[in-house]
Amino acid sequence: MKDSWRDFLAKQSSKGGCFEQGVCTNYGDLISEALFTGASVTDLSHFGLLKVEGPGSKDFLQGQLSCQMEEISEKQSRLAVQCTPKGRVLSCMRVIALENGYGLFMPRELINPTLDALQKYAAFYKCDLKDSSNDCIFLGLRGDEFTDFPQETNTQAMQQKQIIIRLHGESPRYLILTDMQTAKEYFSILVPLGSNAWALQEIRTGVPWVTLQTREKFTPHDINYPELGGVNFNKGCYTGQEIIARMEYLGKLKQHARHLTVKATYLPIIGTSLHTYNDDKKAGVVINSALSDYDTYEALVTMSDKYLETDLVMGPDRFPVLCVIS
Repeated sequence: MKDSWRDFLAKQSSKGGCFEQGVCTNYGDLISEALFTGASVTDLSHFGLLKVEGPGSKDFLQGQLSCQMEEISEKQSRLAVQCTPKGRVLSCMRVIALENGYGLFMPRELINPTLDALQKYAAFYKCDLKDSSNDCIFLGLRGDEFTDFPQETNTQAMQQKQIIIRLHGESPRYLILTDMQTAKEYFSILVPLGSNAWALQEIRTGVPWVTLQTREKFTPHDINYPELGGVNFNKGCYTGQEIIARMEYLGKLKQHARHLTVKATYLPIIGTSLHTYNDDKKAGVVINSALSDYDTYEALVTMSDKYLETDLVMGPDRFPVLCVIS
């Protein structure tokens, strides 16, 4: 994050922005932000953009990612995963069409590992890869006011030199890639919310993000990426495709991503285990989590279907799971 942008964010509340590891988690009141339902704007500097440019970029990504690259255009974006040959997820991303190639939007901490992994194969194609995370500002917008924005999930538009993408969810949410001046204008007309509030909306929408702690821990099915349209089963071969297709057509899927609430005294750490209350059997793993109310957190977890009706606890302090919502 550029110092000038961080300084701007810190001034968006009389209480100042609360930063953790360079990320503005809130502007003074986590609970109020979590409960807020109006039009809002969130800085997404904890995400980054890996650019893939050149005439061979489409063919290159077609063989590396789970989405169908033919569906990616200046009017359409897609979620996708990059996997190991054994079908384990290395990174989740949103693939965005750019002027001279594509942008892979993902948690910033995964940019360098993803760049290193893809660079091994890029040499066989006419394409270049680079970290472009600091080339623009990433914003998350929420609200019904943006009537001139794309209205269908995954649709993409270019307006006044900014890229706008309609995200998953019944309530309108948008990813914006823009310059600093335009970003400041959004903050002047919308309520600023920190990263916790945005993470909470992602959890409620059912969109998980793999992190450094959980790389290679899940399959695409474990985190519901096929249901989100992040895996295309009609495309040709890509890394991990054989295993992923076998699970879809021949396997009996017994584990899925679930949205739940937990009573806890601190934020459940990514990778924390769920266990059954009575006999302490492992039931699942936390993918993402966020504060939603006083001593209450919501999380996306990947868990075995057989424990859906079982009393569960989370982590070494055995925080009680209140409800598996979906």
